[in-house]
Amino acid sequence: MKMHRIAAVALPLLLAAYASQPANVHAGDLNRINAHSALKSDYTGTPVHWGGRVVQVESRGDSVCVEVESNRLATSGRPVSDMGYGRFLACSTGFDDPSELVAGREVSFTGRISGYEQRALDRRAYRFARIDVEATRLWPGKQAAGVNEGPVVWGTVPALNPAGAARQ
Repeated sequence: MKMHRIAAVALPLLLAAYASQPANVHAGDLNRINAHSALKSDYTGTPVHWGGRVVQVESRGDSVCVEVESNRLATSGRPVSDMGYGRFLACSTGFDDPSELVAGREVSFTGRISGYEQRALDRRAYRFARIDVEATRLWPGKQAAGVNEGPVVWGTVPALNPAGAARQ
């Protein structure tokens, strides 16, 4: 009887944690390479889940590309700034409001590597992996008490406002 009570409480919590990630983040074939290791070979077409801090945003006519200083992701999907993995470009035609993508903002993306671009970084040639974005997650700044709000999600799942209701 006691196990049924534990299961009745634990199961909804586990399901809620799983549902908080976009569906494509849980894909079993999601490759675990990082932005730096993706430069060692041609991984075009490989699904990835990468994140870090926004460096700059550039408009390319019908799309927006975000240059990101890559970091490893915590189990929650939030970038952890303890170790850098180089840089990458995340490009999409579906960013709702590019003004939210300001320098320094933590962000994570799910998508596929669509190719590579040679660009200048500190006046030196640098090869950037470029991903076609399927889902974007903007992370709020850390609050004074070290507690974070839920993320704002764009892409495959509706975003939530601070009250928890689906954004229309």
